[in-house]
Amino acid sequence: MIKTTLAMMPLIKKVLGKFKDEMDGKIITNFIALRPKMYGLKVFNEQKAEKKAKGVPKLKVKRDLDMKDYEATLHEHIPKNVISPLLKVKTIKSTV
Repeated sequence: MIKTTLAMMPLIKKVLGKFKDEMDGKIITNFIALRPKMYGLKVFNEQKAEKKAKGVPKLKVKRDLDMKDYEATLHEHIPKNVISPLLKVKTIKSTV
């Protein structure tokens, strides 16, 4: 096997199928993936957690979700709804 060094990283960067360092050498201490494109991770010596949720506005993810919500959903099956209170569903009256 070829030993990967830091000098070889630019060569590996564009090769399909090779692992890339997306965290710039930071150590991930906690990672929770609930679904594809819905995950949260904590990095060593950082207070903020990186959270992603496809289909949910970024501001709602930033304000309303935290790692405790991800953990509760994973371990205790307690979902968290992040629907906007401004969202209203209306129907049109139909006459027969």
